[in-house]
Amino acid sequence: MKPLASSLILFLIACEAPHSKSTEASQPGVEAMRAEDGMVWTRRAFPTGQRESSELLVERGLPAEVQSGQPYEYEIRLTNLTDMVLTNVVLTDTAPEGFTIPDGAMAAQATNGFATWKVGDIEAGATTTLRAKAMAGTPGAFRHIAQVRYDAPLAGTTMIVQPKLELERRVPELALAVDGIDVRYVVRNAGTGTAREVVIEEPLPEGFTLADGSDTIRIDVGSLKAGEERTIRRKVKAKMPGPFESSAKVSGFGGLAAETARATVRVTTPNLQAEAKWPSRAAIGQVYAVILTLKNDGDGPARDAKASFNLPKGVTLVDNDGEAGAVRAANGVLTWKAGTVEPGGTATLTLRMRAETAAELVFEGTASAYGAEDVVLKAGVEQYGIATVDIEVSDQVDPLQAGSQAVYVVTVRNQGTAAATNLVLVCELEDGLALVEAGGSSKGAAEEMKVRFEPVGELQPKATLTWRIVVTGEKAGDKRFRVALTADQLDRPVEASESTRFFE
Repeated sequence: MKPLASSLILFLIACEAPHSKSTEASQPGVEAMRAEDGMVWTRRAFPTGQRESSELLVERGLPAEVQSGQPYEYEIRLTNLTDMVLTNVVLTDTAPEGFTIPDGAMAAQATNGFATWKVGDIEAGATTTLRAKAMAGTPGAFRHIAQVRYDAPLAGTTMIVQPKLELERRVPELALAVDGIDVRYVVRNAGTGTAREVVIEEPLPEGFTLADGSDTIRIDVGSLKAGEERTIRRKVKAKMPGPFESSAKVSGFGGLAAETARATVRVTTPNLQAEAKWPSRAAIGQVYAVILTLKNDGDGPARDAKASFNLPKGVTLVDNDGEAGAVRAANGVLTWKAGTVEPGGTATLTLRMRAETAAELVFEGTASAYGAEDVVLKAGVEQYGIATVDIEVSDQVDPLQAGSQAVYVVTVRNQGTAAATNLVLVCELEDGLALVEAGGSSKGAAEEMKVRFEPVGELQPKATLTWRIVVTGEKAGDKRFRVALTADQLDRPVEASESTRFFE
């Protein structure tokens, strides 16, 4: 350990002429003169004379010789050899004739043949250079004598720091209740030194919790170095829609603290409503429209809104007015992807469908959207057929000789999509025609100038009924054979006639 000194008085003696070298070398601790930059330098370490155990190195540089009556400059260097500051350093040196200080050099006080430099503090390892001018006097050796005083206190350095905590709380303006609220904290140390024991806290309003059910956010950040910043996220659950208004604070060791401003998040939820307009009845083969409407009565967007329902067997989707790819019918299910329905908005789809069989059709399905409760869709359509019958009558031979028998064939067809029921055929005979026999799909019997057949209970679509009536043409002339058909589905009889010429 280097010795401590206070107000040490040290001496360094140097001569002007080269022949003084032996004199300086004889001084303990003084290094021999050496040339450097055109000057001769002598050095001495104080207080022991050895650098390894000394505190201050004093070096003097003088010209080797100067002509009498000419000016010259010299330097004195003071170097702190310790790792601590030396204080109150004062150097007193002989002031030769014509002593002055060069421009820019440290000032000195010159009195009674001596110059004094009040150097002050020299930091650890630092060097202070003193410069002076003089005038060479009488030929011979001129001796420069320097005296150094300083204090060598036991010094230590403590860095005084001031950490500064800053906190940002970042939240969205709008959030769906089903998603919760993403809260991000950005905490930083904007000061100097390390901020320790850093903690972020935020009490949650009623109705909002963390996933574990706690109603307070507490984050132990630990330590933050100067300039360090961290981002921390937490997810807050919302029990119901409503405003989420809160703020957070950060604290640290030594009373460090900061707080964010209050910010409000509007927590919303969609409320999806669905309506389907279907015809209560539709004829087989008829193309009819189905209108689906999705409405959002909530205060949050209904994302990924869609509706789906079954397509009963025999029902075909003809077309729709939805966007390309938004409507799909597959595996007996029709699906409509409506996208996002904004609060107060609606989405509408028109479908055109057709069925090929008569039945009571039931359409069932649901409408849904992200964050909204599902809505049930259900409707029934009576898909019915229509009975359409036509009648045809023909004679097998025409003309015929009076007294011959004419044979008439009556054919009834159902060209519709539903069965015709309670079909009754009545044939009218003109004067001069007499019934011989009648039969076919039902029994016939004469009734004055008519032939009435027993009712046929049902005639399926595309099926036929046939009757055969034989009459005798008793008189010559153009005779008309008329038939009329009634059924439950007919508003009035379907009629037909056939003309037959009987001749003499």
